[in-house]
Amino acid sequence: MIKKLLNYFLESPQPELKFVCLIPEVAETMPIVAASKTNYNWFRTATDVFKEQKEHAVGKSFRHIARCPGIISVSKTGWIQRSYQDIAIGTNGSGTGFDWSTPIDQANITTGHEWNYNYVSHHDDTVLSIYNNLKPHTLKTTIKIQSPWVVYIPPGHQLLCVPIPYPDDNRFTAAIGILDGDQGPNFLNVQIFWHSLNGTEVIPAGTPLAQYFLIKKQEVNTVIETVNQQTLEDLRLRRMTLESQFLPSYSKLKATFSKED
Repeated sequence: MIKKLLNYFLESPQPELKFVCLIPEVAETMPIVAASKTNYNWFRTATDVFKEQKEHAVGKSFRHIARCPGIISVSKTGWIQRSYQDIAIGTNGSGTGFDWSTPIDQANITTGHEWNYNYVSHHDDTVLSIYNNLKPHTLKTTIKIQSPWVVYIPPGHQLLCVPIPYPDDNRFTAAIGILDGDQGPNFLNVQIFWHSLNGTEVIPAGTPLAQYFLIKKQEVNTVIETVNQQTLEDLRLRRMTLESQFLPSYSKLKATFSKED
């Protein structure tokens, strides 16, 4: 009891991650949201199929992608930035050129401050593609979504920016990067690699563009070793915990190894 009280008073305040919107209306209509509140059509379909197949798998070992712990965990961790308006991207087959349009001219929205700019910009093909092998069917020009969001990352932390890990929309991929909390406010622009090279496509308002994970800066000891008795015992325990049920329970696995601690 005394130890718990000491820990309570000695603990540092909870870090604060703050998203600030330069356009007040966007904060109301399309805020940054927790990843756990974002749903994907493909996963809904997979869940429906899982429920249907489960009914016909009574008394049989059964696995399904809708219960994959890695997919579920990454999809429910962090935060999501979505497009607050439709974005039309047009390409002409050249592999470099594109044009764009949006229903709202972001650069001319009345905001009362100087941070007004187009919603879409770009880095031309001399910035990255001449140095880095892009995936096939990728525009060599990097499209830049100049979002109205700014983020304050707590000191001692970083914000990892990644593409949506398992998206519904595969026409683009967000670039990966890390923002440093010790560098003051950061713009949450989304650089995207575009994969539709001949024609006009629309990214609908509400489309998830990128996902963010908060990372604490800390040194960790890295250990590389050959297998030992403890590892073999842990693997046997893992196997017994999972395989003792026709439908494996990963929450049971977590509880098993939490007891070990």
